[in-house]
Amino acid sequence: MINNIISHIPDECLQYYEHSFGVIDNEAQATVSLVEATAEQIAQFKSEEYDNFEDWHFFIDNPNKSSICFWKIDNCWLHSVKGGQCDFAVFNTQNFVLVDIKDVKTKNRKNAKTKAIEQLFNTLHILKERNFLPQTSEKYAIVGLTFQKQYPQNHPKAQTNVQHKIKEFLYTFQTELLVANSFIFAAPPQ
Repeated sequence: MINNIISHIPDECLQYYEHSFGVIDNEAQATVSLVEATAEQIAQFKSEEYDNFEDWHFFIDNPNKSSICFWKIDNCWLHSVKGGQCDFAVFNTQNFVLVDIKDVKTKNRKNAKTKAIEQLFNTLHILKERNFLPQTSEKYAIVGLTFQKQYPQNHPKAQTNVQHKIKEFLYTFQTELLVANSFIFAAPPQ
């Protein structure tokens, strides 16, 4: 299924990595950029003191250096879709992760979270319609809010206004909806 997805995505929308990296969302230019993470940055990010989101807005931790694919969705694979689309996906044969980053201050987080959830839902709907949604992978839809420090994946309890969306994502797409600013690609099962 993963190879079927890859075969239908333009090469300019895909990048392959075997290391940890950060993602910077530049909403003004409607682009996402990748930054290879140094060992020092990774250690700092995993520490409790980290609060510098100038390095990146979202972090992909790949401690086992497994092969993962970065798929740029917004303004590459999909352009101005009604209902919006998420920023990107990262995946391997075990995990399929959709992410929408919102660079917000705490004051605006409720609206940003609602918009991100709508964009993730819409992207999942499009993927399901096109038969691009993997059936065998663990699937996650992540709202990346940059104001929140969460490593390792220590996801806060959902507020009641989001709880029904969590159930809807699970029921409709068999996808777990999370709020985080990182994802850890664990070692594949032996």
